[in-house]
Parts: sequence; structure tokens; C-alpha cells
Amino acid sequence: MESKYSKEKTVCVTGGSGFIGSWLVRLLLDRGYTVHATVKDLHDENETKHLQALEEHESHRLRIFQIDLLDYDSIVRAITGVNGVFHLASPCIIDKVVDPEKEIMKPAVEGTKFVLMAAKELGVRRVVITSTSAAIAPNHHWPADLVKNEDCWTDVEYCIQKKLWYPASKTLAEKAAWEFAKETNLDVVVVNPGGAMGPILPPTVNSSMSCILRLFQGCTETYDDFYMGSVHVKDVALAHILVYENPSATGRHLCVESICHFSDFAAKVAELYPEYQLPSLPKETQPGLLKWKDPSKKLMDLGLQLTSIDQVIKDSVESLKSKGFIS
Repeated sequence: MESKYSKEKTVCVTGGSGFIGSWLVRLLLDRGYTVHATVKDLHDENETKHLQALEEHESHRLRIFQIDLLDYDSIVRAITGVNGVFHLASPCIIDKVVDPEKEIMKPAVEGTKFVLMAAKELGVRRVVITSTSAAIAPNHHWPADLVKNEDCWTDVEYCIQKKLWYPASKTLAEKAAWEFAKETNLDVVVVNPGGAMGPILPPTVNSSMSCILRLFQGCTETYDDFYMGSVHVKDVALAHILVYENPSATGRHLCVESICHFSDFAAKVAELYPEYQLPSLPKETQPGLLKWKDPSKKLMDLGLQLTSIDQVIKDSVESLKSKGFIS
């Protein structure tokens, strides 16, 4: 059945069941949009139940579609009838990768191309791509005295050499998106979030939230190659809407509360939760990464007010506690 709402206020969110995607769906519904949210499996309650809970309060303006990033027809079905697309769906496997080409690289890159092809074919107005700060760093060729910004691109060859498949896949996918946009004149803008953290809507913990959880479990991992900073998940979702709704938004948009080292973040968590025996990390966990207070100026100029890192941590930890991940 066709939506009774106008196409202008109808958008598709791929990866709508994920940590950022769920928040984006929620904020879009709050703003009066009709949303086509995509999942990998309509029969998996871990993907659908929390989305259906949002729908109950929003006058049935949410439709859930099952897609496969390598199945063009399934993507077309989800995008048909929308005016905008937010492309978040991409494999995020940090550990235990058996076949990186099959599990991560091909779905990320080819899936992005398919989404853009469908958007162009169906006359979509604007596509917002969710990239990552891990598509900005690591880059060891960047000038040592210059703060990393949207002009910096991750060194894919280095990532492949170090088996950093997620940064490699996201960098190649974003580059493919820009190439497609240049060739076809499709209106594409990109958000590059750091480690998105905060209240969890899905039943599972995403990779960024697991960074906090692992601290409470005593893990001393430093994420030295691609950590640039953290950001509230709600800010990331709002950033997507701001770049979608503002015609002046162009290019890449780094979205982090500040550029800092993971050791700074871990020390702040320990400061806020002294009752826990949290591990101490080396002082410089990201050698050569220059710290910066306001790296997300492009988004701030669009009206984004970034949540303080103290509040990001508090919201994250309290959510992990409420869901039983931290006792």
C-alpha cells in the first residue's frame, strides 16, 4: 500500500536497525518524516522489535524492508517512493574476519554503489552517506603539524597491510560514492562520525560501545590506528538530518566531540567512575595524532551543538548498566 504521506517527507534509512540507524529513524519520525528502514532479516527480532516499538507511537509512518546489499532489486524496493536516502548499512566486523573480501569489502563498496545507482534511477533528491572518521585516519603521510580534517584520507594500502578491514572498506566505499556522484551529478553528502556512543536502542552492543564495555572488563586495547575521538549517537543522527535538510551542506563532515587519544577518553571514564577498577593506558595511545577542541566546525555551522564528552560517557555507561552489560 502506498504511503499517504508526501514523497518530500519520505526517506529511506539503510541499516535502520543499527545503533546509529535506530536513533536516526527515531529522530526522523519525531520530525514528521515517513521512513523506509532496512534490515538484513525481517524475521530477526533483534533487528525489528525495537524499530516496531518506535512505530507504535508514530502513526505508522515506519515501513521496514529486508535488503541484501548485493541484491540490487531488494534495494530498489526499499528506495522506491522516497525523496532522500541515508545509507548507513555496511559490515562492521572488527575481530574474527575469515574472508575480508566476502564479509566486509564487497558488501561495503558494491552495496554503496547499488544504493547510489537505485537512488539515481528513482530520482532521489539527496543521498547522505555514513562514512567514518576511520576513513580520515590512519594516514601517516599527513603533515605532522596539521590537525587531521575532512581533507585527510585513510591510507588504504596501510590498512590492508595491517588487516584493518573496516577502515579500508569504509574508505573505499566513500571514494566510490564520490566517484559515482561526480559521474552522475547525484547529490551526495557524507558524515564521518567518530566512535558513536550513548543510549542503546537495539538489544546488542555495537563496536564503539564495546570500547567502553571492554574498559569495564579490564581490556587495555588502545585502538591506536584509527581512534580519533567519540561523539554522542544522538548528535550523529542529528548531523545526518542537518546535512540532508541544508542545501548548503556539501562534501565530508567530521563528527566528533573533539579529536583526542583513546587514553584521554579512558582516563575520563575512570575519573567519572572511580568506584570501578578501570585499567590505566599509555599516555599517548595515538602517536602523532594532534588533539583539537572543535574539529566538527562544518556541522556546528549548520547548527549542531555537540554533547560534552562527560555526558557522552555518562549516557553510555548508564545505558550499559540498565541493559545488564555492566553490573
